[in-house]
Amino acid sequence: MQVIFFVLIIGILVFLIIKKVGLQFVFILGSFLFVIFFEKNFLLFFNLILSTLKDSKTWQLIGSVLLMLLFNDILRKTERLQLLIDSIKELVKSIKLIVAFIPALVGFLPMLGGAMISAPLVDEVLNDYNVTNEKKTLINYWYRHIWEYILPLYPGIILASGLLNIDLSELILHQIPITLLAMTTGVLFLFDLKDKNPEKISEYSKHISKKPENFDYKLKKKILSKKPKNHYKKLKKETIFNLLIGLLPILAVIVAVVVFKINIIIVLTIVITILLITFKKYIPEIYKDFDFKKYLSMFFIVFGLMLFKDSFINSGAVNILPEYLISINVPNIIIIAVIPLIAGLMTGVTHAEVGISFPIIMPFLVNQSGINIGNVVFAFVAGFAGVLLSPVHVCLAITKDYFNADSKKLYKLLVPAVLIMLAGALALYFLYQ
Repeated sequence: MQVIFFVLIIGILVFLIIKKVGLQFVFILGSFLFVIFFEKNFLLFFNLILSTLKDSKTWQLIGSVLLMLLFNDILRKTERLQLLIDSIKELVKSIKLIVAFIPALVGFLPMLGGAMISAPLVDEVLNDYNVTNEKKTLINYWYRHIWEYILPLYPGIILASGLLNIDLSELILHQIPITLLAMTTGVLFLFDLKDKNPEKISEYSKHISKKPENFDYKLKKKILSKKPKNHYKKLKKETIFNLLIGLLPILAVIVAVVVFKINIIIVLTIVITILLITFKKYIPEIYKDFDFKKYLSMFFIVFGLMLFKDSFINSGAVNILPEYLISINVPNIIIIAVIPLIAGLMTGVTHAEVGISFPIIMPFLVNQSGINIGNVVFAFVAGFAGVLLSPVHVCLAITKDYFNADSKKLYKLLVPAVLIMLAGALALYFLYQ
């Protein structure tokens, strides 16, 4: 009976998300339903609200996301984003490489909601192209997460290594093919990037191809043959300098958090303060265009998300489906995939998914002969597939909200890509046996 209630609640929440009900309301309702159905304790729901509010992790995440929003708004208003985009466009001629490179670069920053840093950059690059909001969301979202299979800065892979007592470098080595597959799979979202005004190129080409009468082309060739090398070398240096200036605020955040391990809230506060002092003439414009509703909405989305996660775990709902699958003698390979997948779907956080699911499937990952690396890789990728598909994944939730993407259309694009990743993991499952 509990399994039926579990599936029913998930169905209701998914239905509400598809119907574009605000995520903050969906998360809070889901929290309430899990507590009422599985704990039957109305008072527990209010206690969880209080404990979520008291939890420093809640305020850490809220502060991080809101400061990232402000950071992005300031970068946009001070035209740092435009400088960065123009420089990258000048150095890299392929628009596909540009939009993949930006979120992949930000992906080196392992933090909840980090996709919000690259989202405005991707939006700026694709501004002149006919790209749906859903495809913009997925380009940013997908390439932001290609490193999580191998980058030891992410807690998920570190936790998996620790739980299984497996050498971290060995696990990373065996999962490198997955990251390479993720890079390749992301190309699916890069097709059909068409300029909004393709005719402007042809008209320009027509204009410059006109040959004026009485023009000495030999003299022109002679003049140009002496100039270009120094001229373009100087221009390239200026472009690289502008690129570094545009990247500086973002790199400062990444280096401070990743290398020096400084709290992201402290880092963002310092960087934002420096930007405001440096570009103080933009402060009136930033204040004038400040969207209070956007920040308030994001506040409740993040709070609702944390409440949902706490309610899901404290109500015991997190163990219902895994325990049921084990009890009905489901084949091992299905259990290895489904339990992490479900945990990933429910939590939307890799280290939470690993922490919840790996202890349950431990007998299938470690046996008398040692670690079964094929099972481990398959379980890790399946769990992360659930994280990528999870409506409570912070990056997906806030990036979807940023681009105003339609959930139904979004998942039509995302699901096939995730299935490719699972197929690749399945191939490694048999290869590593």
